[in-house]
Amino acid sequence: MFRKLVRKAVFALAGVACGAGLLLAASGAGQAEERVFVTIDQAKIMKLGGDASTIILGNPAIADATVFNKSMLVITGKSFGTTNLVVLDANGDEIASNLVTVRADDGRMVTVHKGTARESFDCAPTCQPSMALGDVSTSFEQLNSQISSRIAISESNGQ
Repeated sequence: MFRKLVRKAVFALAGVACGAGLLLAASGAGQAEERVFVTIDQAKIMKLGGDASTIILGNPAIADATVFNKSMLVITGKSFGTTNLVVLDANGDEIASNLVTVRADDGRMVTVHKGTARESFDCAPTCQPSMALGDVSTSFEQLNSQISSRIAISESNGQ
């Protein structure tokens, strides 16, 4: 008799728990935001479930988002970190809410440490200096100067 009573109580509690879970799922509460991973200095296409009208980025220094067409965004990684992205339709209704994480392309990047100084190289297949956040400023500035000079030369020759 006691076993039957305990069994009925367990089934009743399980039913209540399942019902509460269904209510949470139906209301959208408790759902985790979907993550979008983007490599720094690269773009990624994100498909939407509706037509985008407004894009809201928590920290535009980490990532940029542009409407490619009404149902697709282009997300570009600008700096390491995580931020949130909210997309609204023309009525102001939320059609997407995601966490955007920008990370390094570890498969090709080689980091050289000289004491506390750090330099980065992009190795695919041979290693070339690469500007990366956190590199020693002298290396970063020297490479930036060389790149800027090269761009200026190519632009002046085209005129």
